[in-house]
Amino acid sequence: MQRILLFLALALLANAQVDRGRISGYLRDASGAVLPNAPVRVINENTGVTATTNSNEVGYYQIPESVAGLVHGKR
Repeated sequence: MQRILLFLALALLANAQVDRGRISGYLRDASGAVLPNAPVRVINENTGVTATTNSNEVGYYQIPESVAGLVHGKR
């Protein structure tokens, strides 16, 4: 009985893993100054899915719920 409960508990934990994450950071120019209100585009090279956003007033951007995979960003 204990083995069955352990198996069920492990199965629930394995099911809880997700394939998404958040990409975030600060946009800066070559001198290190932040880039406020700048467009950001992230492309997943595995799926071709593109996500876009803009940096805020201090250059911070966030793209939530990005699908895991090889990505690259463009400004």
